This record gives sequence, C-alpha cells and structure tokens, in this order.
Amino acid sequence: MAGKRALGALYELRTYSVYPEHFPSFVKLTNEHIDKRLAYSKLVGYWSAELGGINQTVHLWEYESFEARAEVRKELTFDKPWNEEYMNRMRPMIHQQDNATLQVIQGGEYLDATGKSSPSSFYSIMAIPQPVSIADATIFNMTAGPTVGQTIILAAHDDWNDYEAHAKEVERDSRATIPNANISAKILSPFPFSPLR
Repeated sequence: MAGKRALGALYELRTYSVYPEHFPSFVKLTNEHIDKRLAYSKLVGYWSAELGGINQTVHLWEYESFEARAEVRKELTFDKPWNEEYMNRMRPMIHQQDNATLQVIQGGEYLDATGKSSPSSFYSIMAIPQPVSIADATIFNMTAGPTVGQTIILAAHDDWNDYEAHAKEVERDSRATIPNANISAKILSPFPFSPLR
C-alpha cells in the first residue's frame, strides 16, 4: 500500500535561496538538467516559493533510508556531467541552502499522487511547533535540521479560499495546545517537472 511505504521512507526537504538577478537563469538551468539528478533518487515535488520566501525553491526527495541518501550524495560527487553542467553553474546563483530530514506521520498517500491538474492549483508548506491532525495533507516530523521535532505540513490547494480554510484549521489546532505558537507558511508553485503538481 502506498501510504504504508511512504511512512517508512526518509524525506529530505531542501530550500535554495537564489539571488534575484539569477532566478530566471537558475530556473532555466534546473529545467534543462534535472533529469541527471532524477537518475539517482525519487523527486516528490519541486516548487518555487510565491509567498513566504521570494526567490526560493523548495524540493522534497524520498529515500529508503538515511544510508541510501548518503550513498546517493556520494555517487553525485563523482557524476562529472551533473557537476560540470549543473552544480558548478548553479552554485554561484544561490546565497543560502537549507535542508532537513523528515518522516511522515500522517497522509503519506498524498505523496504518491500525480497532483492537481487545475492551472490555478498550488501547494502550501507550513511549519508549526507540535503535531496536529489535518485532513487532506501530508504531515511530517522533522528529524534533523533547524528545529528537530517541528511539524511540517504539505498540502495542495485548488484556490485561495481552500488555502485560507486550511491555514485557519492549522492555526486553530496548533494554538489550542500552544496559544502563542509560531506558524510559518510558504505558498508554492510547481516546476514543470515536479511530480506533485
């Protein structure tokens, strides 16, 4: 069953902050060379932040385990075309990289979906200090990264009203246990090659 498989996987959430003057070139370069990276591990989603992180890309990768991730990272260091054609050209375009490892605690079946097809659809990713149960979303626990134990919520939305209802539900449930809970959110638009669309 897809949901059970996803529950045991390790996910890596990566965020790249791109210099504004390089963002169009970064997008073009990534679109041209992502196939080289896809040969190594499963991409779940790749998005551009529209709100909550200007000139940022957010991507989510799936691995069978931490050891499998380490092996992929090692193999990538020896991939000459990947490094020469993409990494060496991409690195000067970004001024910050962040990553975190995540484990699914609810809604893993949504990660196997092909995503929304409506041209107005988008995703949101929210970070809150404690677990909640939210319908129609994938909820992760951060296992390594900036705030271990933080809850990350990834959800698809058909329109802004759908997002606002989702955000209110997250805020209500989060602040029921921690009244002054710090909640952050980004609105994400998928890249053309993103499996979750």
